[in-house]
Amino acid sequence: DVCSNSSITYLPITNERFNFTSNYQLRIYTSGCYYIDNNNQWKSEGLIVGPLTNHNQTQCFSTHLTSFAGGFVVLPEPVNWSYVFAHADFNRNKTIYLTVICVSLMYIILTIYARYKDKKDLEKLGVTPLPDNHQSDEYVYEIIVFTG
Repeated sequence: DVCSNSSITYLPITNERFNFTSNYQLRIYTSGCYYIDNNNQWKSEGLIVGPLTNHNQTQCFSTHLTSFAGGFVVLPEPVNWSYVFAHADFNRNKTIYLTVICVSLMYIILTIYARYKDKKDLEKLGVTPLPDNHQSDEYVYEIIVFTG
């Protein structure tokens, strides 16, 4: 409408709110080619990242015949902590809260059970006299058994 009318020489500007949504994705990564030198340090001299590098593979060009490796690091998305804490109520996140509660309870129960079994093992620790021992025996033998 504005473009088809040549008599309008200005763009109409309003203070109306306009909500715009778009379905796009932004992927940020850094890529590099490296080799290990004689001091076991990663170096990149003589290695160039090629133009065919993408998020699945890294293309490296080398000016020397050493073994080298290529890789990339995907940068993490920043966490909006104000949004997270604003939406952290139990009604919206029942599954997460119940999972954390169940895992914590299982941990506590297993810790108590393991401590109980450790105390039982300590009671078994010591010398076990054999039934054929007599007080008149003059020799003592020590047998040590390692398992696992």
